[in-house]
Amino acid sequence: SKLDIWTTRVLLAPFADDGREALWDEALTLETGLDELDREPLAAATYEALPAGATSAKNFAAWGRSLKTALYQSITLDLMTYAALKLVSRPGEPEGDFRARVVQALREQRDLEVAKLKTRYGAKLQTLGDQLRRAQERVDREKTQAGQQKVNTVLSFGATLLGAFLGRGLARVGTVGRATTAMKNASKIGKERADVARAAESVEVLQERLNDMQQQFDAEVAALQEVAAPGTLDIETRTVRPRKSDITVGTVGLCWTPWRVAADGTAEPA
Repeated sequence: SKLDIWTTRVLLAPFADDGREALWDEALTLETGLDELDREPLAAATYEALPAGATSAKNFAAWGRSLKTALYQSITLDLMTYAALKLVSRPGEPEGDFRARVVQALREQRDLEVAKLKTRYGAKLQTLGDQLRRAQERVDREKTQAGQQKVNTVLSFGATLLGAFLGRGLARVGTVGRATTAMKNASKIGKERADVARAAESVEVLQERLNDMQQQFDAEVAALQEVAAPGTLDIETRTVRPRKSDITVGTVGLCWTPWRVAADGTAEPA
């Protein structure tokens, strides 16, 4: 979890009846440090006798080892996690702050993904746009050519008819030639119209492809814009244990806790 956190605790555990074991699972966590404990009892206080096992020095090391095991098993740190982004809360971070941090990270991820989409679609949209522009220019060019061909044909037919009415002798040969040319020009009109239709059809196909791609891009961007609200995030809890090698037991010693004895002989913690 990339944690480097040290916690110091002072635990006060009762003995087992024979004094050979310290009952760490029943230990209290003290709010004070060892140096704040009293070295002397109150006036007129007396010490209760220790159980036999508590007076053996060799048991102190065993108590330290058992404390290490108890700490490993019982002392944990709960962290909030958001698996999708592999985010982990900081120790002590309030849940609301963590959720807000996750939402901010999601927004940043969204902006990055939108930028990637723009890069990926930008070149394709630009290419289709250029193809559409060239196709439209071709339509305009074909229309111009078709219109010019129509004018030429009209002029040619006009000259042919005029020659037929006025021409005599060899002039009629020229009239026949002009008529042939006029017929050829007329046939070209149909070809030019077909070229215009094909060019217009190409424009429609490209325009449809461009619209479809733009819609696809808009849909993917819209999907990325939907960032979850903080309260709807799927937050999980991860329990972290300390490493055994990092658990250090300091002072292990004897501590008496003060009790008061009432007149009727009952005792209670002071």
